[in-house]
Amino acid sequence: MDYTLKETKNYPGTKEQAFQAIDLAAKGLQGKITKQTPEKGEFVLFFEKTIHGQTLGDRTQMEVVVSVPEPGQVSFAMQSYPLDPVGRKLMFGARKGVNQTVFTWFQAHLDNQMKKFSA
Repeated sequence: MDYTLKETKNYPGTKEQAFQAIDLAAKGLQGKITKQTPEKGEFVLFFEKTIHGQTLGDRTQMEVVVSVPEPGQVSFAMQSYPLDPVGRKLMFGARKGVNQTVFTWFQAHLDNQMKKFSA
């Protein structure tokens, strides 16, 4: 079974604002950027099993690719999946709802950060 979640969201803004929003959204969830290639707009984020004292049960990895479909607009292509204790993509046995929870929380933080730039 594949637990991967995917979604693309568009916002008004610049690539630099998008990069900053990803960083702040990850930090807001006590996550960290483990790999980044800004010239390609690619980011890999890691979230532990516990976020703000709430134990979720699985580690989560998220990959985000930022692109500029048109001037003044940025697009976030996001993909998220659970990891096993060794850091490999979990193909079975993931706890129900954990990946979806982290994915939803990250999107809410990203929405909030991008709204701050357009205000």
